[in-house]
Amino acid sequence: MIKRLVPWIAFLLLAGGALLWWRRSTGAATASLVFRTATVQRGDVTQTVTGSGSLSALITVDVGSQVSGNIAKLYVDYNDTVKAGQLLAEIEPTTYEAKVFQAEADLLSAQAALDLKQLAVRRASELLGRKLLSQSDYDDAAAALRQQEASFKKATAAMKSAKTDLDRCKIYSPVDGVVLKRTVSAGQTVQSNYNVATLFTIARDLRQMEIEAAISEADIGGVEAGQAVTFTVDAFPGRSFQAKVRQIRNNSTVSNNVVTYPTIISVDNADLKLRPGMTANVVIATARRSHVLRVPNAALRFKPPEGASVLAAAEANGPDGAGGPPAFDRLPDEIKQRMLADFDKNGDGRLDADEQKTMQATLRNRRAAAQGSAGGFGPPDGGMGGPPPGGGGPAGGGAGGGSGGSARVVRAAGSAVDHSQPVTVYVVQGTPDAAGRASGALQPRPVFVGVSDSTYTEILSGIEEGAVLASGTLSAQQLATTPAKTGTNNLFGPPRPPGARK
Repeated sequence: MIKRLVPWIAFLLLAGGALLWWRRSTGAATASLVFRTATVQRGDVTQTVTGSGSLSALITVDVGSQVSGNIAKLYVDYNDTVKAGQLLAEIEPTTYEAKVFQAEADLLSAQAALDLKQLAVRRASELLGRKLLSQSDYDDAAAALRQQEASFKKATAAMKSAKTDLDRCKIYSPVDGVVLKRTVSAGQTVQSNYNVATLFTIARDLRQMEIEAAISEADIGGVEAGQAVTFTVDAFPGRSFQAKVRQIRNNSTVSNNVVTYPTIISVDNADLKLRPGMTANVVIATARRSHVLRVPNAALRFKPPEGASVLAAAEANGPDGAGGPPAFDRLPDEIKQRMLADFDKNGDGRLDADEQKTMQATLRNRRAAAQGSAGGFGPPDGGMGGPPPGGGGPAGGGAGGGSGGSARVVRAAGSAVDHSQPVTVYVVQGTPDAAGRASGALQPRPVFVGVSDSTYTEILSGIEEGAVLASGTLSAQQLATTPAKTGTNNLFGPPRPPGARK
């Protein structure tokens, strides 16, 4: 009997030893996970939209010639400041002077013929009165007079036309401004048989300029006239210029299946540093929040790696900072409009107590439905649980850390955020060291987010100030190359030199 039990006892001992070894190794692996952390703090968040465009003068005038001929003289050049009525250039006038002389001679001839016809009519009238001339002959004389009057008017018009063409040989500036471009040189022949030949381009006032920026259709909905704009130009690296949105035009442009809308931005160029044609990279502030709870975007993208210890999700049971959906009055204006569209049943433009309760209950239900089995609160489509584009793996640091997160929140500065759906962040139970590293169990927290920029996202509710969130996972190599600051309490001991034996 004892001999029969010996194999079973041995098998149980081996199985128990293997189980104990597996638990110890798993616990060691979990304990060895080190997270890069981010603290929930108050600060400013500015949601922005980016684009590019070219600087140009508000009013640009092309000065041309309406007559043909050789350029006899040029009086201005590039960058010259001109006044309205100032002489810019002259075209050789000899041909047009000759036409004026010819027109004058034709006019004198027509005047002489008119005088003769008038005298003939007066004589015919006298003879008709004395019955010495037939009515028919008188009518012929009167008709000849009217024809000569028309010829005289024609000669007068030709004279005016010839003088006008002669006057047009002198090119004057129509506005005060600066010469941007000169397209002719002295001695060059100008032909204006079909189109007006452009000689100069004059900018009326370079102290006031504009940018025509191309903004994509995904971002144009948040852009409005009057919004503040910051832009840079390659000519002045490190310097930012201020401007304002003046107009959003409705005519779209399609290039490579990308739809953009021209947005006109007014620029004050009092110091005349900016020049027409410079490429401007613009950043339009579409929303701004001051002194609000905010977290780095990396914390919203973070998803626990395999082997991490994830606790049960915390229940939301309070106002801001306590986990509950945000109250209606604390929502941004654009979200209030969406909430009104969904929950304002009587159409009075506000939510009464019952409607706010319905809104809160709906948001809680959405959060509960979005809770993932892996500790993430992402919906089935992966919008808040799946990996973002280019997200880091479990060993990635910085912006990624985990392979998941909220692609909807950190898509781009100024991108649309679904404020009615919660986003999951993970609170680290351990205390971070001076280098911002910590290890320990993770507790998922669903939070409601507001506006976002390229670095931070506003937290409307769901977590308190000072909470320590995981924003990435540090690999053993990163731990070896990113030591804690000297003189601080390093929870993980001194860093192991690269290549040292474990």
